[in-house]
Amino acid sequence: MLKFAKRTKKKKRVFPEISENHIQAYFETPDENLNRYQNSVFPIYSHAFGFEDARIHLNKNSHNPAFYLVHGLGATIHFFFEGTLFLKEHGFEVFTHSKRGEISDKDDLTGLDVEMLVDDMEKQIDRVGLQEAHIIASSFGGILSLRLAERRPDFAQSITLIGSFLNFNWGLEHEVGFDVLKRVNPNKLPATDLGPFLPQMQFIRERSTKVMQYVLKEYETLPVNKLFEYVSYLKKMDYTQNPPKIHCPLLILHGEQDNVVTMKAYKTLKETYREATAILLPNCGHGPFLSKPATLYTEILRHATQSVLA
Repeated sequence: MLKFAKRTKKKKRVFPEISENHIQAYFETPDENLNRYQNSVFPIYSHAFGFEDARIHLNKNSHNPAFYLVHGLGATIHFFFEGTLFLKEHGFEVFTHSKRGEISDKDDLTGLDVEMLVDDMEKQIDRVGLQEAHIIASSFGGILSLRLAERRPDFAQSITLIGSFLNFNWGLEHEVGFDVLKRVNPNKLPATDLGPFLPQMQFIRERSTKVMQYVLKEYETLPVNKLFEYVSYLKKMDYTQNPPKIHCPLLILHGEQDNVVTMKAYKTLKETYREATAILLPNCGHGPFLSKPATLYTEILRHATQSVLA
């Protein structure tokens, strides 16, 4: 006669707060223990989309600032979709802007008009009279936001740059042609992580050179002290010696745990922007190559709302 194990009631899991000690321990953890350590400390990223603390802050505030979300060329759209729904649910005014909503083989990425996009951003913000707008920009949106800050200094202190725009690995990936087949094994990643990008890897790799050529062309008109990851890699500049001289209330980097450049930049940014909240989320990729697509950006939004509403 078969005997079945008695089902036990699962204990309610308590998710720990993530501190600098956690981050430092993560970097010092031997490689063979990384997965075990990540599973024990970092599931908070995905717990209920990581919005619990932000929800508490929102409910305590009678006036909510307006968030103006600027995402990248398509890969970060999942963050803004989830973030938009969450913010609208709590009475925020949310305005999103993007030239491209999704990546497709029909996109002519070299035809983007940065000035036109910045014009549109400025008009939208002015039209609704957002005196306390908080601009959250990711990836290519960071370029647009820097341009907007140059044009409208009154917006500069309301900008938060997140995601790959402060990720020093991303520029290097573009430099080598975004050869994703060398850095990930599609067979070991769930289909949901790569989504529609899995059959488009060849296209992504081919288009990356065009994207970088365009971005570099745009950067040629920016002051040296505002050059970020792309130029620091492609023109071999030492970014840590020339940190951007633009005020941001929140600076978030994410990169590989063994990337010395990322760690050095993180420490430099913390020293440079002492009044800012600097957060490093280690060992996280970008866009469709995130190990947990929704987790990084929802955690970033949680920190962003805490920073703004504190």
